[in-house]
Amino acid sequence: LVAADGTTRPLDAADLRVETLAHWTSPRSGVRYPARWRLSVPSADLRLEITPRMADQELAVGTRYWEGAVAVAGSSGGASYSASMRFQSLLARWAASRAPSASHCS
Repeated sequence: LVAADGTTRPLDAADLRVETLAHWTSPRSGVRYPARWRLSVPSADLRLEITPRMADQELAVGTRYWEGAVAVAGSSGGASYSASMRFQSLLARWAASRAPSASHCS
């Protein structure tokens, strides 16, 4: 975790909470992907909501997976934030592995 002053603090998996808030099912493959997330780090008073810019961002390059552009909004220490960015599939896969109702795509 990087603070505003540039100092860093490593996080363990137990420091993070990821909740899947919605799912999207691909009309091409039938795979059900997590499609909106809440990421929080309680010890840092950090809470982010990650929302896909568009649902259909499934890639089929050998293994099918979801990766794409997202909007991020949230707060930390009472301050609000928002941004748009390229989302790597790692969080989607991590969240999918912990959501009992999500289909795995690998």
